[in-house]
Amino acid sequence: MRVRRSMNLIFCMFLLAFALPVGAATEPPVVQGLVEQIAHLAESCQNGQDLTAEQLQELISRSDYLLEAVQKSDHSQRKLLVFRLKKSRNLCRYLLQLQQRD
Repeated sequence: MRVRRSMNLIFCMFLLAFALPVGAATEPPVVQGLVEQIAHLAESCQNGQDLTAEQLQELISRSDYLLEAVQKSDHSQRKLLVFRLKKSRNLCRYLLQLQQRD
């Protein structure tokens, strides 16, 4: 009984030391970079009234590029990121249309 308990304890310690950190690892740096870029893009789009038409067009192009990258990734929050990108892109496109009307 005591040997079995010791074996279970050793097995649990092995899992905690080696197996779980690998499975519970954070997102790769590339995916982290995507999340940061999307956050920056969304922030820039919210301040879009102060941007020129060229800057808005650049944000729209950037959001298209990031949208493709997110759709190809295996990020756990992919749907949320795609939604956020589409909303930001649509806002920038709307602001660009308003500027072109004036």
